[in-house]
Amino acid sequence: MINKLENKEYIIVEIIPTSPNPKTGEIAQLSALKLKGLNLIDRFDLRLNEDKIDNIYIKEMINYDKENFLYKDSTKEIKDDFKKFIGKDLLLIIDNDYTKDYLDEYKNKKESI
Repeated sequence: MINKLENKEYIIVEIIPTSPNPKTGEIAQLSALKLKGLNLIDRFDLRLNEDKIDNIYIKEMINYDKENFLYKDSTKEIKDDFKKFIGKDLLLIIDNDYTKDYLDEYKNKKESI
């Protein structure tokens, strides 16, 4: 896989949702690294404002490095900003049951890692 990406830009994505179902949940945190080969080009670190998260377990899970994140009032705002960040780059998704569902609206090629 690394050889295939050596001279290409791609994005590694991690989402922490309030529910595994995007129809009933929100994106509590979306973090992404934009790379070219193995070189970091940019990063994306957004969280939903704490008062918008009703799941205490999720609040505790993302209660770190608060100063390193930008905060938004809605999942829609997070997704709109993420769309601008990703352009047409390949999305590499940390494999789980929900991330592809939350990113379904994006036409970018997606691969699980």
